[in-house]
Amino acid sequence: KAETHRECYLSAFQFGDDFREHLEANDTTKGFNGLCHARWLWFDLDRDNLDDALNDARRLAAFVVDRYGLDGDDLLAFFSGSKGFHIGLPLSLCGDLRPTGEFNKVCRRLAEGLASAAGVTIDSGVFDKVRLFRAPNSTHSKTSLHKRRLGFDELLSLKTSAIVGLAAAPAVFDVPGNPP
Repeated sequence: KAETHRECYLSAFQFGDDFREHLEANDTTKGFNGLCHARWLWFDLDRDNLDDALNDARRLAAFVVDRYGLDGDDLLAFFSGSKGFHIGLPLSLCGDLRPTGEFNKVCRRLAEGLASAAGVTIDSGVFDKVRLFRAPNSTHSKTSLHKRRLGFDELLSLKTSAIVGLAAAPAVFDVPGNPP
């Protein structure tokens, strides 16, 4: 139920009923320490210079595609609508993962290790269990640009100005299935 005309947020993680119970009892997500899991490992690459962010996103995406033998479009790549990019790596590569209370911390260590091996720096704040993460196609309040899905070829080949141009409007996209 995308509301593309305004800012919208999701979580990088999924939760069970204990999350709803915590929220109802406390009227806040703060302090939630229950189980979580995710289908995607998210990398948040923000820079003051958007060209630098794009170069880092390209380097990271190419690195994980090569490392895991993926088709580039197995990744979810987005321009954030402001100063960076989000790259999603399917966690199905790790087998059948179960929700745990430490899932977010394990994801953080994995993401930081992969980013380091690729030679890029990521924002690790996205791994706070209840941190909000901009929803796809939502509008960034400061730039009026959308968080826009990019195909792997677009990520690797388009100039920054072309990517910003694409983000002027939302776009329908399919979420990739689990890679073989």
